[in-house]
Amino acid sequence: MTLREAQKLWDDAIVTTITYKPGTMTEDGLKPLGQHWNTPAKILFMKIGKCSSRIISSRLAYESEQRQLVEL
Repeated sequence: MTLREAQKLWDDAIVTTITYKPGTMTEDGLKPLGQHWNTPAKILFMKIGKCSSRIISSRLAYESEQRQLVEL
């Protein structure tokens, strides 16, 4: 997924690129970094590389998901 594709679905989608030493970051370590300034956001896409990773996330997608869970 690209940022452009994500923004077609969610206007507030952003991309975060993280660079680190090779082999020092895991998926669990990257998830908190994909948040919007310490507010909950749904991670739409994550590409993990050896030295850098890219995370696309959206606050609106998170809120929509939470509303659907409450309705159930």
